[in-house]
Amino acid sequence: MPKYSLISVSDQLHGAWTLYKANIKRLTLIACLFSVPMLFSVIGEIIAPTASLGETNFLTGQGTIRFILDILGGVIVGPLITVIGVGLTIHLSLGLVRGTAPKKLVLTAKEYLQLLITGLVKFLLVAIPVILVFVPGIILLVVNADTAKIPLLSLVGIAYIVLSVIAALVYLLWVSTIVQLTEFVVLANNQTVIASMKYLRTKIRGQFWAIFGRIFIPKLLIGLTAAFAVIVIQALFSFALLEGISSGNPAAIQLNIYVGFILGFILILFTGPLIYLADALLFDSLEKQS
Repeated sequence: MPKYSLISVSDQLHGAWTLYKANIKRLTLIACLFSVPMLFSVIGEIIAPTASLGETNFLTGQGTIRFILDILGGVIVGPLITVIGVGLTIHLSLGLVRGTAPKKLVLTAKEYLQLLITGLVKFLLVAIPVILVFVPGIILLVVNADTAKIPLLSLVGIAYIVLSVIAALVYLLWVSTIVQLTEFVVLANNQTVIASMKYLRTKIRGQFWAIFGRIFIPKLLIGLTAAFAVIVIQALFSFALLEGISSGNPAAIQLNIYVGFILGFILILFTGPLIYLADALLFDSLEKQS
């Protein structure tokens, strides 16, 4: 058993909140990078408001510009800027936890590339196995839908998909726990993505559920608290604008949409740094077990 006890969830939350309050300016400025994809959506909404777009003209004229902006924000520019934000946030969070936070946050091109590769590998580890698990069941259902002659085949397909959902959830929980802190190892220990994942698998061995709880419980509590506040505020605004929205007033619809964007932006600025600080505290605790 490790001689050094893991940090508790309550200490994670308390430590993250304390560090967040003491460094809110720097953390918030970096967290703005996470909002870049949303910024593209806001610009698209201003250029081509949802209230003025119908189903038939969504991809014509201004709607085309909005579609391009959504692609840029969600698929091209957004992810690249997000990698920068992740790198800087992890670098600062770990420095704050260890009392070595630099005055200037600088990462090398190699470190950014490693973070980009890490994100891609994590995505593939999650997406490909999950997709492959569901494919046979979906094929069975499609084939049977075309023939409509083998009821048993439908039952087999449905049963397979149900079991696939259970297997996929178990796999997702397992792999997410193993790879969650990969970026911290990549930056702190200057290791490759694969080496970082192997290192984490070794560190987690024998204390999986303890790590699992310290990874997901803080995120759940932080996310639910922030989301509840946002939902309440959004509901109040929607209620105030109910008459205009119900009557199809474009101004009321757009105002409600903009309020949603603003609240989403605030949600990102608040939850992002807190979550990374909680993970940094956990990673530092794991490292002290060496």
